[in-house]
Amino acid sequence: MKNWKKVVLLLMPILALTVLAGCSFGGDTASKNAKDDAQGVLDFVYKGDTASNFSDISTMSASDSKQYILDTWAQTQYDYFKSQGAPSDDFSFKLGDTTFDSKEIVTDAVTARLQATRTISDYQITSVTINGNEAKITAKIKPIASLSEQHPLTTALSDMVDGNLTEYDNFIKSSDEGKAFDRIVMLKLYAIYYGDHNKVPDKTKDYKTIEFTLKNSGNHFQADKDVYNYLMQQSRADEYSDGTGGSSSSSSSSN
Repeated sequence: MKNWKKVVLLLMPILALTVLAGCSFGGDTASKNAKDDAQGVLDFVYKGDTASNFSDISTMSASDSKQYILDTWAQTQYDYFKSQGAPSDDFSFKLGDTTFDSKEIVTDAVTARLQATRTISDYQITSVTINGNEAKITAKIKPIASLSEQHPLTTALSDMVDGNLTEYDNFIKSSDEGKAFDRIVMLKLYAIYYGDHNKVPDKTKDYKTIEFTLKNSGNHFQADKDVYNYLMQQSRADEYSDGTGGSSSSSSSSN
């Protein structure tokens, strides 16, 4: 028994150092690190800024994270085409003298969408809660007002069909692949307006609250695919920039 007491006495300083070392990442330190990491994630998604320590705050590299966002949006469009009877992901059709290639248009549109998303600048973290190996982040953001974002595309479509939107809508409804065709047209208009012409979509009048969770890794907290999916979903609010809601045109949303 006496020998055990001696061992315990010898180990106490080592145990104390171990406990202190473990506590060095607790409390205020963990909260500060989590806030800084969350800020880096938000800046990447909504501004396109890549932190120098990006590998510490994300489970994927910056290039892989960006590609994941683009691929996820693109797949949403391909799933829609399939649901509307399109022959495949990669199809084309002619409208007048213009040939529309689905994959090329989707690529241009999702690139333009990310470009537009990265014009969001009004956001800030309001609280950080550490719970075990996770950090719950609460922030407020003024996202893109999706109805205002869509409005110039509907106007452009009206111009394209010489104001005959009713006739166009009837064509869409009567065609087996009409909705897929309509989506392609709207995606093309989106790519031109927000991509080629670098137009900046209006943001919402009021702040929206968002909440997401980062997971601990070493001295940092990381975003994974679920976080990116969530932040991209929260980049739009179904309203106009003046705060009012409403129904969009009968034409399919490009979002």
